[in-house]
Amino acid sequence: ILDHASANSLVIIDELGRATSTSDGVALAWAVCEALLATHTPCLFATHFVQLADLATLYPAAKLWSLQVCVCVRAPLCFYQLLSF
Repeated sequence: ILDHASANSLVIIDELGRATSTSDGVALAWAVCEALLATHTPCLFATHFVQLADLATLYPAAKLWSLQVCVCVRAPLCFYQLLSF
């Protein structure tokens, strides 16, 4: 991914580092985020690592978003709201 990433790319990453220890997963995800920020590559990065939220304070180009989802049990409907911090 990083070899071909550029400002003309769109990279979507879901749970990078999930099957590792917390410290290894955070380190891996953090390094990938920094590499993508350095190349100005647009990226959507879904993660459960709350530590990555610090990237938004260190890098002005990084934005922190949260997706709030409500799934209805009786109907095949899903409501969501995108929140920015």
